[in-house]
This record gives sequence, structure tokens and C-alpha cells, in this order.
Amino acid sequence: MTDTIPLTPVEIRALEAVATYQLVTAKLLQLAGAGRDLKHLRAALGKLEGHKLIHARKAAWGFGLGQSPALYMLTPKGEQALAELKGENAPGTARRRMTEGVENIRHWLGVAEWHIRLRRWAEAEGVRVDWVVTEYSPAPGLKRATQIECGTGERYTPDAIAQVMPRDGDGSPRLLVLEYYRGAAGHALKQLDGLRRASTHKTVETHFNASRAARYMVIFDTPELRDTVHRKWPDPGSEDWRPFFSKTLAELDPFNPGWALPAGDPRPLLPAA
Repeated sequence: MTDTIPLTPVEIRALEAVATYQLVTAKLLQLAGAGRDLKHLRAALGKLEGHKLIHARKAAWGFGLGQSPALYMLTPKGEQALAELKGENAPGTARRRMTEGVENIRHWLGVAEWHIRLRRWAEAEGVRVDWVVTEYSPAPGLKRATQIECGTGERYTPDAIAQVMPRDGDGSPRLLVLEYYRGAAGHALKQLDGLRRASTHKTVETHFNASRAARYMVIFDTPELRDTVHRKWPDPGSEDWRPFFSKTLAELDPFNPGWALPAGDPRPLLPAA
């Protein structure tokens, strides 16, 4: 297929980045390093869309709020083209269309930015990223890709889970669990008890047979939302919250230092080598 659709290096990088991050805008692809010049990058995306390797849509944000920027996802044809470039078999997981609602899209774009900043930091620091799965990653049926059965009748569905290999000399990987909050503080506050149970019961570690404790990254859309939730955080000095690390989305650069909770000083997410 790629023999009949010649692609430039920037077009290949853009196609690979759309595949990696799953739901992205041109600016997020620029952040991911797919291209330096936004105009050139948008032209490359237009060519990929014209060849039906990616598909794009705009979502109406709401009455009087205009439309979203173009949102890009990989098509099955694009997945096949990438597989040919890499000499691999296509996994057959690309979606044929984008049907998500506006609120999900707003939320998932924040998750995509976290994913990009995680990989950029890891590449710069020599931290291996084994895999990343998001709530909106392809999954069978109606099940969310990150959904975990807790064995107590409960389900835990974080926004994303990643496995990384830190440079701390331990030699075993670490799971990173993402919870991203935007909008009203009430939603985040209602979920804190469930997050605490998931952590203390080792729900994620058991599911992935991990030997090290997972780290929970609680990220907020704005400083105001973070501060409101921190003020009302239950029993903030409890040891139960030691695996939890909090920032705003804008504070992810730099990625590793400066994570905080209501109790205690800021600290790095992972120790330096």
C-alpha cells in the first residue's frame, strides 16, 4: 500500500503519532514531535486524510462556543499502511469512525497530552515505556480498555495505565495510573474513596501481576480545581495516600519533579537514577 502512497518523513511521523496517541489535534502532534511547523504539519495531515489513512472530525463544543479543532484518529487503512512500513502484521484494532461525545473528547484530549508528555520525558531521561493503555484505546465490545474487575462486584476504570522501567536500579517495572479531572470538584471528590480502595487493595498490581506498588497520578485541568479538591481531600495525612501524586495539566512540563498532595512537600514521581 505504501508503495503506491509515497509518504514524506513528516507524514510518516504524523501517521505514527496518530497511531500512538489515538485521538489528537495538530497542536498535540506538534508537541509530540511529529513536525515543527504547524502549517506544514496540517498540510501533511490533510494528505493523510485524503488518502484515508486517518480520519478527522470537528465537534461542536456547545451553544455559542464554536467548534473543536480537527480531531484525528487512525483508520484501518492507515493501520495497514503503518504495519507495512514496519514489516509487521496490522493488529486490526483501528476504529472505522469517531463517535465519541463532546465531553469525552474534551477529557480524552487531556489524557492524550499527558501521554505525550510522559513519552517525551521518558525519551529524554532514558526511561523505558513498555506500554500505555487509555480508557479510549480499542477494546472488545462495550468494555473500556482500562476496566479492571475488582473481585468484589466493583469495577475500576482509570483514564490510563502505563508501565515504565525506572532508572532506580531495582530492575522491575512500575505501573503508573492516571486519573484526570476537569469541571466541577464534586466528581473528583466522589471518586477519592474508590481510588483509595483500588490502591490499598492492590487492584491494578494484582491485575497486571506487578511486584511494585503502582503510582497514582491525579491530574487537574486547572489550579482552581486542584486547590478545591486538595482542601476537601479526606484524611490527607493518611499513609493510604502515599502512592498518590498530584499536578495540573499545565505543570506536566517538567514532568517528573514537583508532584504534591495536600499533606507533605512536593516530590518527584519517580526517583532519579
